Amino acid sequence: MKTGKVPLTVAGLTKLVQRFEETGLLEDRVRFGRPSLRQTRSTYTTAEIETLASESAARTSSAREAGRRLGLPPSSIRNIRHRVLNQYPYNLQSCRELLLSDTEEISICEVDSLQN
Repeated sequence: MKTGKVPLTVAGLTKLVQRFEETGLLEDRVRFGRPSLRQTRSTYTTAEIETLASESAARTSSAREAGRRLGLPPSSIRNIRHRVLNQYPYNLQSCRELLLSDTEEISICEVDSLQN
């Protein structure tokens, strides 16, 4: 069901009442066509990625290995991880506090990059 960006018209209200009388719900009807990536593959891909991570000592998972196990191309696994699960191939590994001596190194690097 759309959320109120456009004012509700008489025809729109009539359709809502008719849909409620037919189905008892105000939700949109199921659409036909190719099922979306979210509905079909994301659930078992998530389970496989978690299985791979639990098997790994570093708690990491490989898109290639998950693809081999599921029979999907690695690009599909990566797309599911990015678009559906919001997982990306990089993680913050460690965090270091900047000290006063680090500013000297940064200024030297800036001078070197300006000269090149």
